[in-house]
Amino acid sequence: MPPVARVPHLARSLRVQLTAAAAVVMAVALALASVLLVVRLHHSLLGSVDSTVRQRVAAVTELVRSQRLTDPLPTATDEEVVQVTDAAGRVIAGSRVATGDIRPQPLPTRPAGAVRAVSGTSIGGEADSYRLAAATVAGPAGPLHVVAAVPSDDVADSIHQLAILLALGLPAVLAVLVGMTWTLVGRALHPVEILRRQAAAISGHDLDRRVDIPRSSVELERLARTLNELLERADRALERQRAFVGDAAHELRTPLAALLTRLDVQERQDRTAVQATADADADLRPQVLRMSRLVDDLLTLARVDARPPRLVPVDFDDVVLAELAAARELAAGAAGRITLSAAVAAARVCGDAAMLGRVVRNLLDNAIRHAQGTVRVSLDVQVGNTDPSTGPRRIAVLGIADDGPGIAPADTDHIFERFTRLQEGRDRDTGGAGLGLAIVRDVVEAHGGRVTAEPCCVGARFVVRLPLDSSAAASG
Repeated sequence: MPPVARVPHLARSLRVQLTAAAAVVMAVALALASVLLVVRLHHSLLGSVDSTVRQRVAAVTELVRSQRLTDPLPTATDEEVVQVTDAAGRVIAGSRVATGDIRPQPLPTRPAGAVRAVSGTSIGGEADSYRLAAATVAGPAGPLHVVAAVPSDDVADSIHQLAILLALGLPAVLAVLVGMTWTLVGRALHPVEILRRQAAAISGHDLDRRVDIPRSSVELERLARTLNELLERADRALERQRAFVGDAAHELRTPLAALLTRLDVQERQDRTAVQATADADADLRPQVLRMSRLVDDLLTLARVDARPPRLVPVDFDDVVLAELAAARELAAGAAGRITLSAAVAAARVCGDAAMLGRVVRNLLDNAIRHAQGTVRVSLDVQVGNTDPSTGPRRIAVLGIADDGPGIAPADTDHIFERFTRLQEGRDRDTGGAGLGLAIVRDVVEAHGGRVTAEPCCVGARFVVRLPLDSSAAASG
C-alpha cells in the first residue's frame, strides 16, 4: 500500500515544518518584543532624567525670583551641574563639582526650555554624558539664565546591561519554546501516527477491518471516519469484484462444459456419419452464441467499470429508431408473433451513442424474449426535478413495455443485479446470463440517469430517464 507507506515521512515532515514555522514566528516575536522593550525602557529612563533636569531648572529659577540665590547652588548629587549666568555670560552662581571647585565656564543657555544631550567635556563634571535644560528669568539687574545638567550615564549603562541579558537569554528561551513546540506537535500528531499504523496493518485480504475512532478532537474523528468509509467502499468493491469473477467463471463453465461434451461425443461418432455431425454442429451453435454474448456482456461491464463514457451530444431518438429497426427483424424471426409499436419524439441527450444503443438493444431483447405478442416503445421529453440553480430540468423518458408475465414487486430491485434471473427465465436455451439489465443500469447511471421497472397492468415496463443536453434543453 504505497500511499500509506509514505505517511510516516509526511508526519515527520509535517512535525518539522510546524516546529520550524513556530520557531521562526517565536524568534521574530521575541526579537520585536526585545526591541520594543529596549526602546520603551530607554525612552522611559530618559524621560525620568529629563523630568529631573527640568525640576532642577525650576527650583533654581524660583530661587532667583525670590532673591534667595546662594553660591554654591544646592544639588541632589555631586554629579549634577547647575549655573546662573547674566546677560554678559558671566557665572553668577553655580554648583560645586566633586573637586569642590566652581566651574567658571558658562554652560550653553540655548535653546531655552528644551532638553538636549551634551557630552561631559563641555560640562566639566565626572559623568560622560548629560541631559541639559535652560531657562531665562528676570533678575534684579537684568535677565538671568538658569542652566542645569543631570548625568545620563546610568541610562546608557542600564540599556547596555539589558541588551546583554536579552542577547544571552532570548536564545535559551527560544530553545525552550521550540522544544515545547516539538513535544506538543508530536503529541498532537501521535493519534495520526496511530491511525497510520492501523491503516498500514490492513492488507488487501482483510479490508473488513476498521481503524479506531479517536475522541481527542473532532478533526481526527472525522479523519478516522473518512478512512473507515474509504475502507468500506474498497471492501464493497472488492467483494463485488470477487462475486463478479466467481459468477462469470460459473456462467462460462456451463457452455464450455457443454462444448467439450459435444466434442467428445462427436469424436466417438463415425467420421462418415454426416447427419450426426450436422446435428452436433446444430447443437453446438447456440452454446457458442450464448458464450459469445456472455463474453461481450462481460467486456461491456468491464469498460463501464473501468472508465466513464465519453459524453457528447447524441440524438437519442435516432439511436432508438436504429435499434427498433434491428429489433423488428428479431421480432419477425420469432415466428411472426411479436408486434412492435413505437411513438418516438425528438430528444437530444449528452452521452455515448454506442453505449446508449446497447441500453435500448438490451431492453428490446428482454421485452421480445418475454412478450406474448406486443412490445410498446415510447420516447418523449418531460420535466423532471427542479434544480435550485437552473430551475426545472428537462429529461428524456424512454419506456419499453411488453405483455409478458411481468415482474413481481419484490423482484423490481433485484433484476438489475448482475447474474440475476427470475425463475421463469432460467431456461439456458432462451434465457440470458443475467447481465443485460445490469449493463442497462450501469450505463444509464454512468450517463447521470436512472432506470426503473415500473408497475404495469399487463407484463413489464422499463423506464429510462436521461437528462437532456444542456444546449438542447436551453433552446427548447
